[in-house]
Amino acid sequence: MSLMDKVATGTDIFAFSLFLYLKKIYRQQFDTEYADLLAVAVSNELLSRNPGNEKGQIFLGRNISTIKEKASEIKNNHDLCIAISETVKMQVLLDAKPLSTNNPGVILEQYERIGKPIEKLKEYNVYVENEMPSSFSALRKQMKEFVKMVSRFQKKVQ
Repeated sequence: MSLMDKVATGTDIFAFSLFLYLKKIYRQQFDTEYADLLAVAVSNELLSRNPGNEKGQIFLGRNISTIKEKASEIKNNHDLCIAISETVKMQVLLDAKPLSTNNPGVILEQYERIGKPIEKLKEYNVYVENEMPSSFSALRKQMKEFVKMVSRFQKKVQ
């Protein structure tokens, strides 16, 4: 499996692990079904993912203020903020595709689209800035560290 494949798999594993982590917390505050739906919705909100089914879309529409409130509460857990930030950065890296155009409008549209997930984390005060890699070697190292971080988080949650 290539490093890019490991990173892609890692973003999905982290998303599921974040759901499990939040589910444990929310089940102490809410009934089981609501807690589970809220955990999925907050995970999706923080990772800029869309609901996977109609039930999730309906829940999102009816509970957006609670979802945003719970997403904002994550800022109190610095280690989790780091993990979420790294996951979103890796997802942005995976989503950034080379363009075959010099059209400034198309280029700007792509940069705005791929920058939205990080901007969302900044709005929630969850984003933790990390040094941008200055070489391909540094980027590979950061990707490998991300894969290890996901593995540690997954073990912690289970």
